[in-house]
Amino acid sequence: MVKRPSLGFGRALCALSLAAACSTASRDAASVTAEPAPIAAARYTVDLGRTPLMGQGHGVLLIGYDVEAIGPDETVEFLRKSVALHRELGAPATYFSTGLTLETVAGEFRALAADPLFDVETHTYTHERLKPLFEERPEGTRFLAASSPDALAASVARSIAASAEVLGQPSIGMTAPFGAYRGLVDRPDLLALLEAAGVRFVRAYSRNERDWQPVPFDVQPFWYALQGHPRILEIPVQGWQDVLWRETHGWDDLAGYRDLLDDALDTVAARNLVWSYCAHDWGSLRGDPDLSLIRHLLVEARRRGIVLATHRGFYEAALASSPPA
Repeated sequence: MVKRPSLGFGRALCALSLAAACSTASRDAASVTAEPAPIAAARYTVDLGRTPLMGQGHGVLLIGYDVEAIGPDETVEFLRKSVALHRELGAPATYFSTGLTLETVAGEFRALAADPLFDVETHTYTHERLKPLFEERPEGTRFLAASSPDALAASVARSIAASAEVLGQPSIGMTAPFGAYRGLVDRPDLLALLEAAGVRFVRAYSRNERDWQPVPFDVQPFWYALQGHPRILEIPVQGWQDVLWRETHGWDDLAGYRDLLDDALDTVAARNLVWSYCAHDWGSLRGDPDLSLIRHLLVEARRRGIVLATHRGFYEAALASSPPA
């Protein structure tokens, strides 16, 4: 015969369970950290109205070339042709070069960097990806893993050292290879890595919510203040990267790409926006050996009254006139 527990025992067991639950709840409540209050956008975005470059009211165009071609002959051809074109038109530009490419064609980059019309920054050492991508292209989806933290740290440090060795001063800006949706807003660890290496502005926000293109022009420069790195400026790449549009729509469709550029310039001029335009050394020459597309972009920007500047120049103007909180 099984002896049943008394009612007194049941009450005691219930009391013990209730006490344990209350104790657990109290411990969990005590371990919850209060969430920070939201901060108004004015605390971390750039006050474009106070930036002298925006004074003419027709927008700013920042030309940024990612220099990463494997073949040095192709890079040298692009550098010589693009530098000659920019000098002819008096148009500034920034060259974001991988450290390996910088070392391979050091002579051309030294001559380029000596001209105040140009700015040379970094693109990691051998094109290491900072963040993983879940890239939803029209033809299908693919996943691209990020480089390991150790590999990234070594690559960024080596690329900065290469710029100091070749150019006599370290780079302070970087284009993140491939880019990512929302840049580095969710990666304070990567921002800490960049800040420790001396990076002060970055082009990392160059993908939309599908990790693809285009990036809306509403995405404008901002400081990474909320992440604890208020001196690092994000300068997003809006619209389409040149090689991705031309690869998707056809390398020979120069007229279609000119139309795309014109539409983007109209938006920038009408709304007084900043446009960080991303082109590549190898892509600029493909199907357009005379760089007619770049010439069209520069000429049409000037015709609309858009101000041209380097990325470092924009960073310095933002830092002086609209410092982060």
